[in-house]
Formats: sequence, C-alpha cells, structure tokens
Amino acid sequence: MRASRGNPALAELVAKCVAPTQLTQLASRVHLINGGPGRETLVKRDDELGGFPASGTKIRKYASLIPALRSQGVRNVALVGSPSSNNIVALSAALIQHGMRPIPCFKQSALRPTPAVNARLTALLVPPEHWHIMHDEQNLQAELEAKLQESVFVLPEGASHPLALPGAATLALDIARHVEEGALAPDAALFLDSGTGFSAAAVCAAASLLEWQHPIYVVCMAGTAPFRESLDRALVALPALIGQSPVPAPPSLTVLQPRAGGKSFGGTTSALQGFIAHIARTSGLLVDPIYSGKLFQEAYRVIGEMPIGGPSPLIVHSGAAHTLLGFDSLFPHS
Repeated sequence: MRASRGNPALAELVAKCVAPTQLTQLASRVHLINGGPGRETLVKRDDELGGFPASGTKIRKYASLIPALRSQGVRNVALVGSPSSNNIVALSAALIQHGMRPIPCFKQSALRPTPAVNARLTALLVPPEHWHIMHDEQNLQAELEAKLQESVFVLPEGASHPLALPGAATLALDIARHVEEGALAPDAALFLDSGTGFSAAAVCAAASLLEWQHPIYVVCMAGTAPFRESLDRALVALPALIGQSPVPAPPSLTVLQPRAGGKSFGGTTSALQGFIAHIARTSGLLVDPIYSGKLFQEAYRVIGEMPIGGPSPLIVHSGAAHTLLGFDSLFPHS
C-alpha cells in the first residue's frame, strides 16, 4: 500500500500504527460485477480480507487497535454490543489470539431464549458465565474492575475507538492505490455501508485529507445519526493524529438509508431476500441481509438512476457473509 500523493502524513500515520506485513495483507482487489446494475460497476472485495470470523472493515480496524492495546499492556477488554454482533465474535477471537481476555458485555433485554448464530459463536470463544450483563454502561469500567480486581479497557460498540482510526483509514489509502494504478477513475462514485458509522466516517475524514473528487454515498443501516456523530468526531480526531486542524466533510457526500430492504437495523423483506439470491446467482457475490445486501440493493438503485456514461462506480463489500446462516428463509429446501 503506497503513500498517497494527496497527504503523505496520513500514509505515514498508518505505517506507524499498522505492522508492515499487515499493511500488505490489507490490499484487497477490485473487479467488475458480472450481471450488475445495468452499467459497468466495480466491487472492492474487502470481504476477502482476513477470513472467518473477522473480515473486511473489521480486519482494518483491528490492524491498529490490537497493536495499540498490546503496547499499552492491556489484559482485559470489555466489548460492548449485542449478542448478534459480528464485532463481538470477531474481536473476541482476535483478542484471545493475542493473549488478551475479551469480556462480552450485553444488556439483559438483548438476550434471547434461542441464541442467534453469532451468540453461539461467542459462547464457543467465551463461556456465557463469563459474559457481563450491563446495568449502567456509563459505569461499566468501574463495575468490571471492582468485580475482577484488575484493570479493564472498555471498547464501545463496533470497536469504535480512536485507536482503530488509523486502521480504518487504510481503506481510503487502498482506494487511492486503485486510482494511482488506473483501475478506478478519480471521480468515480463510491458506495459504503454504515452501522455504528465508525469505518465509513474514517474513510470520509481521510477523503477530505486526501482532497478526493469521488462522490461518496454512505448507506446507513441503523439510521443516519450514528454515522453523522461518528463523522463529526472523525473529522477532528483523524487530522489531529497527524498534527492537522479539523477538516470539513467531503463536499460530494450523500447519506442514505435503505429504501426497500427493511429500514430497521436487522430488518429484512422478501424483496431483499430475493435480491440477495439474485446477486449470488448472477454475480457470484454473497451478501448478507444486515449490511452488504442492503448496501448493494441501494447502490444498484442509485447507479440505475445515474446518467449514461461516466466512470464506473465502486461498491465496497465489507464482508460478514456468514450471517446468512442465521436466515433459513434464504436457503431453498431440497
């Protein structure tokens, strides 16, 4: 991953916070989507980064987060989220691999009699008796430290912590690499998904630092507020890491919510399920009903309304196709 001509300090920050061998591994490919939305459209295969259970944007965030935790001598890490969280599963596994103890922290109301796929995977990594039921998230650290008699590092939902910003920003530098190599036009439209908003916000902040011309579309799966709040923080925090003043949001930023795929977070519809099957059978891409399925569905709608001609847009596939296994209705029965 080469330094960007737009802002060498950003590439230097990433190189400082992410191991060189891992930077090489964070270079995902782009290719044309077979049977796409009616015009040539590219997909960035961040879903191929890492593997199961962590892939895509999570691998990028962890690339700076894990080394930073290790350098601080952290031993216990509280992970805030829901039992169905992809992040809880992936980060629990990564922390264990690096000799740290994950403590999944859930609200009582989020627990279900029949655990979801991710809750079952989390239970394999961390026995349920070692999960922590949150009563007051504001006092979580003090509560856990009193219980364990050890220091505890608390990570908010989605690992949305400043230590993960340099890793999340590697996606922007990787997209810049495609432009430098001629695989992507400098004014091609980009499509990103957003849950907590952290990763998409990091890319947008990096885009401002790099003075991108790309129109950026962010499709928000949990409402637009989490992304906008994350963006406000990232526009200050990422430049601060390289000694620069806050930057404005990218001028060509459009924030969207899914129109047809179930507007509530985790919600799905028969139309979305049909689209997921269609894209699998025509394009060979496995997308999930929570994030990437809704991203592609909304991106296809927007791309279909774009004027004829112009550069090929790029959709970033962020991974997590394993969550398909929690939706039996998606699989035809023999």
